[in-house]
Amino acid sequence: GNEIKPNQELCLNCGVNPRKVPHPSRNNRSESSGSNSINIVLATILGYILPGLPSILWYEQKKKGITLLIVGIVCGIIFPGVGYILFGVVTAIDAYQLGKRVNNGEALDEWTFFWEK
Repeated sequence: GNEIKPNQELCLNCGVNPRKVPHPSRNNRSESSGSNSINIVLATILGYILPGLPSILWYEQKKKGITLLIVGIVCGIIFPGVGYILFGVVTAIDAYQLGKRVNNGEALDEWTFFWEK
């Protein structure tokens, strides 16, 4: 419960890593298996159709989500078909993996992607 600096890795009083503590606003989530869990199937489907939407709606990653939406539109224009399909697959995997992490109580940073631990 002590104040820490944004770039601080550990609390100086208790030694807890603040990035591993669940975010308190994660209580308003879509139902799947628990009361505050994300429906990862829905997040995956939306992540494929509209890249970045799960980041905006559920993962509190607004800048990342908007960036993914813009990149998805650009990929669809520059590389119609294959480019958008490949980008959609990557963003669907991102939505699925991050949903699992949030459901396990992990806090995400603004730019966390599925390949980062």
